Parts: sequence; structure tokens; C-alpha cells
Amino acid sequence: MQILRSSATVTLSALALTALAPLPTALGSMPVLAATPEPVQAKPKLKPPPGLVLIEGGSTRIGSTQEEVEALGRQNETLFQRVVCETPQHEMRVDDFFLMVNEVTNEQFAEFVKATGRRAPEHWAEAIIDEAQREFLLADAEAKKQAKEAGKPYESRKFDRAEWWRRNGKDKAWQIPKGREAHPVVFVDYDDARSYARWAGLRLPTEFEFQRAGRGRGAAPYPWGTDADTKRCANESLRLTESKPVGSFPDGATATGVHDLSGNVFEWTSSPFAPYPRFKVLTLNPPPGKQGREIKGEVEWDANRRVVVSGSFQTSLVAARLTTRRPTDRDQSTDSLGFRCAASVAPGADAALAVMGDDLPAQSRPKEAVFDTARAVAIDRWRTRDAAAPVANYAVISGYDYVLFVPTTELEAISPKALLDQSVAQGTLALGALSTTVPILEPALPAGSYIVALRGASRAAPTAEAEAGAKKSGASEGQSKPEGKPEETPAEAPVVIRTPEGWKHDIDTVIFYAADGTPVAWMPAPALEYARPAPPAVTIGDSTRKVTSTGADGKPVTVDEPITLANFKLMSYAKVSNKGFAFSLRLAFAPGAVSNDWRQP
Repeated sequence: MQILRSSATVTLSALALTALAPLPTALGSMPVLAATPEPVQAKPKLKPPPGLVLIEGGSTRIGSTQEEVEALGRQNETLFQRVVCETPQHEMRVDDFFLMVNEVTNEQFAEFVKATGRRAPEHWAEAIIDEAQREFLLADAEAKKQAKEAGKPYESRKFDRAEWWRRNGKDKAWQIPKGREAHPVVFVDYDDARSYARWAGLRLPTEFEFQRAGRGRGAAPYPWGTDADTKRCANESLRLTESKPVGSFPDGATATGVHDLSGNVFEWTSSPFAPYPRFKVLTLNPPPGKQGREIKGEVEWDANRRVVVSGSFQTSLVAARLTTRRPTDRDQSTDSLGFRCAASVAPGADAALAVMGDDLPAQSRPKEAVFDTARAVAIDRWRTRDAAAPVANYAVISGYDYVLFVPTTELEAISPKALLDQSVAQGTLALGALSTTVPILEPALPAGSYIVALRGASRAAPTAEAEAGAKKSGASEGQSKPEGKPEETPAEAPVVIRTPEGWKHDIDTVIFYAADGTPVAWMPAPALEYARPAPPAVTIGDSTRKVTSTGADGKPVTVDEPITLANFKLMSYAKVSNKGFAFSLRLAFAPGAVSNDWRQP
């Protein structure tokens, strides 16, 4: 099978090979701080997402020591400038997290492509790109011929396979190369990896989580220990032309069953390429008594780039160390770059960050509202399909569903009445954000993400028409009171807000707004209680609702329609105390759309 290489492939692979290939066993004489990585024990009470295992967090040794990078530099001066970014070694707390036991495979990524219509990796469509290239070359040859006949200069163009596929690959036919289902997916850029992770209900790991998974509480350079054993992972010494199926080197796995943390393909992380705390430029001096030049370990930091880790089948074991940090442009995609996914242990935590970052970014939220993703409340579930498992705990995710609420905090009120009055004074007041992948029947909300806004009852409807009427009747700013008339109690000043159809201004309500500010639905406001924070809870059960339709005789007919009711016990938080506003949000779904076998708080 032909291996496609984009122009970006040269950047990453050449960098790795130029700097690292001469040192397949360079670590044999390096100083190390631990003989073997200490196993990280799982907590069985926490159920991981499909295909992931729990990694226990704790104080973790991050990076390499100055002595280690200087030892590498004395063997290869160029390498010194590549690895100095791993210093200084330091301790940091890494929280418990879940990690995928394998690099994301072609068959796992294919489920995402099928579900979303996203552009497939270019090596899944070689025949289509070959045909496009053939047509391009024919057209170029004809243009050159015509220019020559006309006596005009002509400069032939170059066909960029990767760029053509990037521009034209969406919704094109594709097929996983035969026999490559369990190989890591490659030719994926940072956005491809991040989008898959969100679709699957997961996220990309940080470089610190990657090191925690491989090192545990120790500081060994490899998942299996300190020995630079080229037979424990896919690396350049094996002279491979492509990656191996995931889990091909069981002797290189961690004690918790995580495979290929060293070698096979580089892996995206969510970490920006930024210096570690207290980083300083190191100087590599020639050995005592020997001539040589002084080398400054200067680094071009760039937080817009992302750290990739693990090394690949194209690099030596030096690049396969757990501390490797390769700065990589986010649009880069190569035949040696893939990814794996992670997840936080709190249900909904990752989805909350994605919702507030992608669906409801800061510019689409009320400017006075502060949302607390750490206090998100969610119910969720994964769907999987059957697949041959190359390693233990392997799973192919076919979908992820959730219902999520992200509360607001810093509310400027200490009683329900004050909160309602404030909502009237400013138009509405955000209680939180609601996001769902499952359509809701009541209130009628399609799958999506919404701002949940409180609006207290008011005597005047807060509409543009009301404000115009107030100005016409002499209530506009600067209008003086007619002489001889007594003072009157001023009426409520109408505030212009956008409201959904059928909304009632004279009762307390909750309005659901889309990211563009469109009011989508409303419901009577739940009772608010000013109270100390309590653990959130969700109750799911079968119920019915009254539905009225027109019968055959033209008269209204009311029937009981079965539904599934999910009652979320929630809280939004006050600014000036350790209390908040407790309330229940009752959501009605189609029967069975959500159920008690979903993960719950």
C-alpha cells in the first residue's frame, strides 16, 4: 500500500529523524531517578467510559532533569536544543482521570466520520485523490500547450494532495485500507482529534496526564522502566514503513493496560507549547579538557502550537521517552501523527467545557453572567458497537448522549425576591446553561445548547412595542410633567428583551435562548430557595402529559401521552455568601429517550 505523505509530514518526521535517529540506544548511560515506573492503581468504584481505564492521580514528576538533557546533548549537540524544553523537572498534582488504552484506531475514527460527515483522513481515499491528481495534470498540460502555442510563458503548478483533500474531502467516498482497521488513525490535525474527542464524550489528554499514565509516581523514561529496549515499541530501529496495530507490543504496556505510550505514532495533547515553571536557558559546555563550542539551549515557545508526545515508528527511542515534547502546528497532519483520548472523572465535566467553549462562547453569553463548569450537573451514556478487540478494554464508540446543566455563580442577591427583582430590572438573569443531545418535549427544545434565563413577573410587558408606547405617552427621558398635576408613582420602565411565542410577562418564567440570542422556549419558573449548597441529583421516571388535538368531528380531544420525566435538582450560586438558589428543572422527553441506566450524579 502506498503511504501518503503531505508536505507537513516532512516537517515533523524530518525533525524527529534528524535530531533523534543517531541515538537508538542513547539512554543506556543516562542518569535516571527510578528503576521502574511505579504502577498506578485504579479505583474500581468509578466506572470509566468505554475503552478507557482509570488512572489514579497524585504528585507527579514532570519533565527531565538538567543532567539528563545534558547527557543527551553531549552525545548529539543538535538534540540538546530539542530536549531542553523538558526542563526543569518538577512535581505537580495530576488529578484522577480516565485514559484510552490505545491510540484511536481507524475503525474507531470511522464511526465519527460516518456520524458527522466529516472529511476522512486522506489515506482512506487514495483512489479519489489519484483521480483528482490525474485530472489536474491533464489540465495543466493542456494549459501549458495553449500557452506555448500563443507564445506566452507558463509556469506549471504543483498538485498538493493533502491540500486538495482538505478542501474537497468532505462527504467524499472513503474506505479504510484493507487490514488497517486496528492501526492508529493518522493524517489527523489537532481539530480532527479534538472534534472526535468531543463527539465521543471525551477530550484530549494533557501532556502531564500522559506522563502520569506512563510514569505513575516514579520518573522512569519509558512505560516499562529505564531500559532502552527497542523491542518494546514501534520505533525506527525496526525499519517499519508504517505504524503497527495498536497493542502489538504488550511488553511495553503499563501496569494498568495502557498500550503504545512510547512509539508507534506521535499523539496530540491539549497542552500549549509553553515553558515549565522556572524554566531557564541552559548552556551546554564542552567536556573538561576538550575543545568545542558552547551551545545555548534556547527554545522558541509558541502557545498557539500544541505538544505532541510518545515518538513514532519513524523515530528512535529518545523521541519515545515519556517526557518528549514536540511543538506542532495545529493544522499539521502526517502519516506518523495520531492521538488517544482521556476523560475527567466527574460526569459532564468535559462536555461542560466544550459547551461553554464551542457552543456558548463568551461573546454569546450575557455579559454579567459567570458560569461555573466545575459544578456542572449531567446525565450521560455511551453507545458502542461490537468489534474484535486487539487489546483488553478496547471499545468502538458509536455515539454519546447527555443532558447537562452548567450553573451560574456570583449572583448579586441573597433572597428569591431580590433575584426576581434583579431579573426584571436588567431584563433577564442567567441561571445557567442547558445542553442536550436528546430533543426535549417540554419545554420544546431541539438538541443543542441554551442560556437558561430567569424573568420575574412584571406589570408591563418588556417588549419593543411597550417601550415605544411609553415614549409616545410622555414617559420618555427628558419629558416634563404637565403643570398642576400631582406626583404619580412611576410605572415600571419597560425593558426590551426578546421573548418566545406565547410567553407571559405577568408570571415568573424561565426563558431558553440559543447562542445567537434567539428565544426558543419558555416555562413557568420553578420555586427558588435560598439555601446552603447541596449535592445535585437527578430523578428519572415514566410519566404522562396532557396533549390536546382535534378529533375527527372537529372537537378538541385531550389524551394522556406517555413521557419520560427527568427532574434535575440544581443550584445557582450567590456571590456574597456560601449559599445559593436551589431549584428543580423538570424536563420531559420521549419515552425511553433517557433512562436510569445513564450515568447520574
